[in-house]
Amino acid sequence: MLYFEDIPLHETRESTATHLVTADEIKNFAGEWDPMPFHVDEEVAKLTPMGKLFASGVHSIAISVRLGHTMMDREIAVLAGLAGCALPHTVICRRHRASENGNYCYASVSI
Repeated sequence: MLYFEDIPLHETRESTATHLVTADEIKNFAGEWDPMPFHVDEEVAKLTPMGKLFASGVHSIAISVRLGHTMMDREIAVLAGLAGCALPHTVICRRHRASENGNYCYASVSI
């Protein structure tokens, strides 16, 4: 069992899988969980600064969480909210660009 405090500082792990984002997936996820017009309608999305359909932040985080499960080589102990404000840990979720139709996503974590 791997616990958070057992992970060496500055260690980086990458997902062993990727995820292909599709227009249908973006629309379906957004229709259920984040129905902003620019996530469900390609014509509306063309009018945004992005200029095309893109996944919501919630959708991108969900993809990252799923890919995160491919990073560990053994079972991990999970404590939800470990990075809460009462603890001295910080979690930063950085997306280098939006998740768009046709993008392959992967996840990378540095402790």
